[in-house]
Amino acid sequence: MIGRQIFLSVSGSDLFGIPDPQDCDVRGAHLLTEEQFWKNLRRGKPKWTIEKQLNKMDFVSFEVGNYLNEMLKPNVNFIEQVLSPISLVRSPGFEEMQDIARDCISKSMYSHWKGFAMHTSYHAVDEDYKNPKRDLYLLRIYYQGIYVAQNENLKSDFDSYRTLSCFNDSLVQELFDCKKRKADFFNKQQFLTHCSELEKMLQDEITKSKLREAPTEETRKKADDLYKALYMKEYGWNKPF
Repeated sequence: MIGRQIFLSVSGSDLFGIPDPQDCDVRGAHLLTEEQFWKNLRRGKPKWTIEKQLNKMDFVSFEVGNYLNEMLKPNVNFIEQVLSPISLVRSPGFEEMQDIARDCISKSMYSHWKGFAMHTSYHAVDEDYKNPKRDLYLLRIYYQGIYVAQNENLKSDFDSYRTLSCFNDSLVQELFDCKKRKADFFNKQQFLTHCSELEKMLQDEITKSKLREAPTEETRKKADDLYKALYMKEYGWNKPF
């Protein structure tokens, strides 16, 4: 049992433009019930993440305070989930969360892309780069980072990345074709060469980008104020906690 759901959106492969009929990721943020909140506060562990597997749907909802903290790191996954154009639930507080997410778009996201690329590459190596979905995920990490550095806003899907000069349309199309046919991908050397180029380009583009270095103190205060305001208004509390 949770309190009010602030938002739910579609994430994962559907958001990325790599739809998979066997997989649908839904992510969101919620308030705790009043009883849960005070128990949680005393324990000092404001977690209460809800995870459910419903047929093909992978559902995860985070307590709003946790969600805001992840955005401020900044965690790109959380930022793109709240900015997802495929919204399922929207309630008071959602638009303010979107504003904070946009304010978190910064050069410090580079460490997330770099780490996520390393993690994805680790699994791709085990598969000898034959898994087209994994390879597309790896390309998307680089394309997204370069897109953000050049445009100062965040997009999550391959169609948006086609505007990039570095976008390799023939390679991406080949990977999509292999995924559709459920076939192995064998153009390993071209893929690795392109990834190497993208890795260097991402670093260069972040360095020269006009993005802010990191979420500002003003943004952090906005997040803290929103967190408090959501609970106080929801339960009619008169004093800050």
